[in-house]
Amino acid sequence: MDGFRATIFDVAQGASQAATAHEADDPRSRRPLLTIEKLPDKLLLKIFSFLKHRELGKVAQVCRKWRLLAYDSRLWNCVSLRPEYSGLHVYSQDALVALIGMRFGATLKYIELPSELITAPVLHELSNKCPSLKYMVLDFSNAMQLHDFNDLHSFPCNLRSLCICLSEVIFLEGFMRRIYSCLSSLEVLHLIGTFEMSSESEEDIYEVINIGKIKAHTPNLRVVNLYGITFLDDSHIEMLASNCIHIECLALNFCLRVKGSSFKTLIQRCKKLKTLLLEHAAKRSIPKVPAAPAWWCHWCAPNVRIVKKPVSQCKCTDQSGYDCRFSELDRDFRHRYNSQRHKKDERHKVPCNCGTD
Repeated sequence: MDGFRATIFDVAQGASQAATAHEADDPRSRRPLLTIEKLPDKLLLKIFSFLKHRELGKVAQVCRKWRLLAYDSRLWNCVSLRPEYSGLHVYSQDALVALIGMRFGATLKYIELPSELITAPVLHELSNKCPSLKYMVLDFSNAMQLHDFNDLHSFPCNLRSLCICLSEVIFLEGFMRRIYSCLSSLEVLHLIGTFEMSSESEEDIYEVINIGKIKAHTPNLRVVNLYGITFLDDSHIEMLASNCIHIECLALNFCLRVKGSSFKTLIQRCKKLKTLLLEHAAKRSIPKVPAAPAWWCHWCAPNVRIVKKPVSQCKCTDQSGYDCRFSELDRDFRHRYNSQRHKKDERHKVPCNCGTD
């Protein structure tokens, strides 16, 4: 970034010096020798890369040269079509299918789709024309009904990260059963629930996505973010732990039904677990004791430590929040631990910072 800024500065400075020297030689001439239309295409393309896609549409109206540069596929490798976030929206699936072939193509790496554009033709085109696609966001949060996915036979199969924004009332199993076989490459999974929109009544809670089937088809998950999912409880955590043994980070923020009874099983099975985020979750099981339970200390040692996060440092302000972070031992702690290993009576004892800030 700094090198690019220096290049732009040098160009501007050189243009200014050239114009000044020209004016000194011929005071009647006021036209600079270097203007923006004389900048090389490579430099203009780099400048355009700092513009939002909505602004690129305006730039494309300046001239034919700028239109070709603004619509270069290298500027469209990360695309958000959710207008509430990017201001960019495609009004029909036919237009999007055409754009995928003409503008996105093989360079597309990241895309966000609203519910009205999540259709079988669009997903087919992404699967066939975008082999570099690694990150996808599917936003069903505002959906009133799903499209017909009976004709969905292909889906991007090289995804590294998938984010699904759940609806409060739309069941996604009809869609998910069509894509389960394409999820084996996933390493990062985000399921964003409807905590902020849901009501307190139990009767309004529906299990809109099948966690059990997801875990059966995603054995390589390393990061799982389950945010604000109202139906999620400890049984779902145990299901995840039974198959996704490579999990390193698990976030359960604002999952109110998670109480902590599954954590022992989780830590036993997921040996690589380093981070567990529990903001506004498990508040009945952990906050009542000043230190972590005995089994917690036993299973966490020696590779992890427990950090109790004060309420003042939590995002939630109305109730107790805990952020239990599993991480590699810091250098100081590692030194203290290694210095005690030679002592027979301390061989199986590991310090644990339970209940400390």
